[in-house]
Amino acid sequence: MRVRNKLIIALLCVISVSIIPISIYSVSRFEASSISKAQQEGKAQALFFARSIFNLLLTNGGNLVSTQVDSREILKIFEGQKAQGLHFMKAVFLSRDESRNGFILASWPSIIEKEVFSKIPPEYTIQACALNINNRCMVFSTSVGLKGEAPNLLVSLEYSEAAILAPIQELKQNLAVAISVAFVIVFILAIFFSFQMTRPLKILKQGTRELAKGNLDFAVTLNRRDEFGELASSFNSMLSSLKQHIEELKEKDRELNAAQTIQRAFLPESLPQNTSFGFAAHFTPMAQVGGDLYDVFEVKDGYGIFIADVSGHGVPAALITGMAKMAVAVRHDLANSPAQMAAYLNATLYGHIGNRFLTLIYAFFSPAQKKLTFANGGHPDLWTINRETGEINTYNCQGGMVGVFADQKYAERTIELNPKDRVVFLTDGVLEHENDRGEMYGKESLRLLLQKTTLLDAQNVCVKLFDDMLKFRTIQPVLNDDATILVLDAH
Repeated sequence: MRVRNKLIIALLCVISVSIIPISIYSVSRFEASSISKAQQEGKAQALFFARSIFNLLLTNGGNLVSTQVDSREILKIFEGQKAQGLHFMKAVFLSRDESRNGFILASWPSIIEKEVFSKIPPEYTIQACALNINNRCMVFSTSVGLKGEAPNLLVSLEYSEAAILAPIQELKQNLAVAISVAFVIVFILAIFFSFQMTRPLKILKQGTRELAKGNLDFAVTLNRRDEFGELASSFNSMLSSLKQHIEELKEKDRELNAAQTIQRAFLPESLPQNTSFGFAAHFTPMAQVGGDLYDVFEVKDGYGIFIADVSGHGVPAALITGMAKMAVAVRHDLANSPAQMAAYLNATLYGHIGNRFLTLIYAFFSPAQKKLTFANGGHPDLWTINRETGEINTYNCQGGMVGVFADQKYAERTIELNPKDRVVFLTDGVLEHENDRGEMYGKESLRLLLQKTTLLDAQNVCVKLFDDMLKFRTIQPVLNDDATILVLDAH
């Protein structure tokens, strides 16, 4: 249901709730008051009529016929009551003498010869009218007599109930007309005000549709000095701010794309391959730029292998990876001494990377000797698997995170590689990758994948690992940290 219709219904409901109950209550009070007043006046008129006829009877010395004749003058007094609903009246003589009992002393509009009562009727009752049983009358009765003796006179006055209640019925009809007119007026006003209220909403709705389409140049035009005008002004200000914010985001995105291009330039374009060994790697940042870095470079008698993970994400972490890359590049003379290279990197970066740090493995691979010597600075273990037997081993050695302590020392460890051995370097973004239930990918998942991919080459192992990580996170297949894998296959 539209807002306009809701407003109309709401206003009509307010009128109904407020006016109708009050009107009903007022009419009920007026009706009760009118009936009470009619009862009081009816009883008073009946008593006046009875006393007047009784005094006339006493004046005539009890002569019933004379009293009947003279009562006509009294009946004329009540002619004014006809307009107030007087329908019938009578005065009946009461006596133990059967010949006189029930004699009609006065009656209107017709003379009744005689009426016999078995008992005195109540003072007030509502019953069928005497002259028209299809109508109802309010009947007022009273009896009078000499003090200390049985009543000698009984009178009854009948008032048409319809005539008594006519003003009330007229009031009800007038009130119904007034309420109907009020409803019509309110309905017209409701439609008018609803249009006044919903027109700005339509304009604002159009503004939201344009916003949904991406039209940020649309402006809501409402020349009003009320809340709708303020809302339109706020909406236009929001559009302007949003447009500016989007431009800023686009500029930041361009900057991030440039940073991503620069960071990609830190990575080797290709990795060494020959008949006795081969390298492959895969790096996926959580955002456009990340804090992971790997490199393989050729030096005398072998290859330097470098993999690192800077704490945090984004541009600051990426800048630190660049610093580490440059630091290693200028000291290739330390390439065959992993412990010295790690200590050199710690001394170079300490005090220059704020409250951040990095973990790393630096290794030197000698193809001639089939040996891999490495130093570990707080980094995840180095893994090996024999592609024929499926045997897996992990290796670590003593060494703290880089950039935390100025005089950090590092140890070295050497592994002899056999043909068909595969060495796997990785960052913690692989092992700590979480699924939708908060479970980590972990060492066991990595172990199973390495065992299932022994027949694949190094590059396809990298691809399969990242596919398996994304499948591990079923609902939203994205990484929750930078992740890097570097594989060395001995042939």
